Amino acid sequence: QKQYTRNNFELVNGFRAVLERMGQEYITDAAAVNELAYLTDGLSSMALEANRDYRVRFWVLPTMMATEWYVATEHETGYLTNTNDGETSAPTAVPQMSLTVTPEVSRSPPVSATTVSISVRAAQGQWPFSRLLLLPPYGFLPYGAQIPEGTGRPMLELDMIVANPLIDEMTYQLRMHTPRRTNLDPRWFVLARNLQVDEITGEISDRIVGWSFVDGFGVAPCAVTARYGAIPSYTGWLALTFKVPALAKGRFALFSAPESFELRCPDIKEAGQACEPYQIEEHFPDELLALPIARTLNLTMGTFIAEGQDLVYSAMLIIVTPEALLTLQPWELRVLDQSFTVVDAHLEIPSLPFSELQAENPTVKWLTMPQRGEAAMVAIQVIINRRIKTLRMLVFLMPEGFRHDIQHANQLANINKNFPVAIEREWRDFSNLRSVRIFIEPTTVASGTFEWQFPVIVAQKAPINTEWYVFLCDDYSCRVFSDPSVVVVFPVPDFHEKTPAVTFDGLMMTGGLQRRHLAKWSLILLLGGLMCSV
Repeated sequence: QKQYTRNNFELVNGFRAVLERMGQEYITDAAAVNELAYLTDGLSSMALEANRDYRVRFWVLPTMMATEWYVATEHETGYLTNTNDGETSAPTAVPQMSLTVTPEVSRSPPVSATTVSISVRAAQGQWPFSRLLLLPPYGFLPYGAQIPEGTGRPMLELDMIVANPLIDEMTYQLRMHTPRRTNLDPRWFVLARNLQVDEITGEISDRIVGWSFVDGFGVAPCAVTARYGAIPSYTGWLALTFKVPALAKGRFALFSAPESFELRCPDIKEAGQACEPYQIEEHFPDELLALPIARTLNLTMGTFIAEGQDLVYSAMLIIVTPEALLTLQPWELRVLDQSFTVVDAHLEIPSLPFSELQAENPTVKWLTMPQRGEAAMVAIQVIINRRIKTLRMLVFLMPEGFRHDIQHANQLANINKNFPVAIEREWRDFSNLRSVRIFIEPTTVASGTFEWQFPVIVAQKAPINTEWYVFLCDDYSCRVFSDPSVVVVFPVPDFHEKTPAVTFDGLMMTGGLQRRHLAKWSLILLLGGLMCSV
């Protein structure tokens, strides 16, 4: 049983509870029970046992004023048996301040440096404070700070940068190092404390007088695609494409392969970006010193295409796969600025599971000179080193801006007649202008070199990704990279120079010259006729 107590203003300021007799199974000191029965002639029972902790839970409305708790126990007849004399200080309530946390870019990359804007404003009626503390989420650290992992949230003391912190807004620009993954608790906290020293006793107090929190932001990797022929003991091409915010000012990209893989730099004209083996410098941060030197390439980020606020980069690299895939360790990409600070990253680029197929990297060859905006004949060659029983389709995917110019089925030619194209159905599908599909008869495809030829209209402008793709699939539904029927995907580089397109201005100029020549010859003929008549 309980009832509330009220002050002179009829406001609830406490409660009185009547306790029931304590059960025998909860009593630890039987002698105390016997003594109580002896002193009271058996008229009283034990409700609270001495030297034990008790917990009482109840809701209260906190106040910003200093408050003491009064706790007392009474006999059932009403006289006081024990009390704390009201000398227990209650935690005082502190007002919630205004806090905003805004990253510089819309996507914060993992294990990278990012700039975060912090704005703090005191609450109305808040007590003065002399210290301002910021608690970012786990894993967020000031860039360059060396704090051991597992130490919990870091606590950063911010400078008091305004004359009157109770009135003026305080804004900070912090360079933070992000964690590898998004935290389960992404909240940022701020605490305002008032440090005081008692002039008489010298006692130091550091009281919290304000606080706030705000839901922060997670980390997300940059967009990366790494496509290669996922087959054992394969030496061929890897097509790498990644997207970086322009604000990051990326200058270098470090691309690391999983264990047992090998990466090599091709010629600069083939790579698309300046490429060289990774070399460690003494001034590099620890995270770069730990990279596998033999499996990491350094790309100097040059050629790009702008997509909104992002820059898209592409490169062709040489890959050597192991005899067996023993682990699905991910690939890693780190983007560095001019000062070798990691400003963007993707550290979990998935490895592709191997197929048992044995083949070589397909090739693209132009049979006629390719000119931008015009049609030219192309030949795609596929080399299979060991016969395949489950191959049912080939897909040739052209770069963006290219399209085939097949008007009739016989313009798509199967050069090697030993290749078993479908018999019971049309083996050619060119309904999509950017891809060609070859249907295969349900039989074993023998090893050999196979080739297909067809006309293609060359893109007016060079796309960021100039490579073609060849899909080898195990059923007839194969169309795109993500189809489950895709057995292996080969990126096929196209390094052939393209003749520039004839522009409209060039045509107008040519036409104008022709008109001037015609006018000149007309004038000569006219003058000749007049001279003859005279």
